[in-house]
Amino acid sequence: MSDFKKFWQTARYKDACLSKLQLPDNIAQTLHDWVKKDKHLLFFAGNPGVGKSYFCAAYIHRLQSLGQPFRYFSEHEFFGHLREIIQKGWDYEWAIRDLCQTKYLILDDIGTARDEKLSDFQKEALHILIDIRYNEMLPTLITSNWFLDKIEENISKKFASRIRSKDNTIIELNWIDKRQE
Repeated sequence: MSDFKKFWQTARYKDACLSKLQLPDNIAQTLHDWVKKDKHLLFFAGNPGVGKSYFCAAYIHRLQSLGQPFRYFSEHEFFGHLREIIQKGWDYEWAIRDLCQTKYLILDDIGTARDEKLSDFQKEALHILIDIRYNEMLPTLITSNWFLDKIEENISKKFASRIRSKDNTIIELNWIDKRQE
């Protein structure tokens, strides 16, 4: 077993808690409301340093405290997982469907691992994932430095449309980088 810690277990995030979010009250309330809703998608976009990773860690700690199973992938880890599946000769679509069997899914930093050059395969994999999660109304947290217009431009209109659904929660924060304060 690896000694590698997931980011939410590191010194920086090990005490992350939803009650300690350092965001404007209306944004913090929107996040709390989504967590309580326990279904649909939350798209949390913003420039670096606004608190997306902190929220992910706090959300994960909450799920762990409730004994809820979850899956977490950064974009880089998600595509790496699919690459391993393909190298083993397995069906990557089946692997995505298998990931979606877990009620809670966190997909962190969409658009950062590949900059602005997602391949057709990567776009297709994201489509399969979002279609399943959207249709099943499963709690899905997606974070990105890309706002929805850039998601639409670099992934697709269909992907962005699923996110924009009236049932989902969207937060786009163009705010100060707290790491630089």
